[in-house]
Amino acid sequence: MRQVEWSDLKLLLAFERGGTARRAGELAGVSHSTVSRRLDQLEKTVGVSLFERSGRGFRLTEAGQEM
Repeated sequence: MRQVEWSDLKLLLAFERGGTARRAGELAGVSHSTVSRRLDQLEKTVGVSLFERSGRGFRLTEAGQEM
């Protein structure tokens, strides 16, 4: 099992602050595809959805806020 890494949590915070993968990537200094890929992996690692995904964008779930 993969452990949660501090860098993944920093991306989670950048995503929450930026609101989009593209903006989170700019804030974190990585590509938007890296943000998406690593947050997907983080959700698999912790076994819970951290974002609600919809046509209007992404919102942190309660679990995402706690993280």
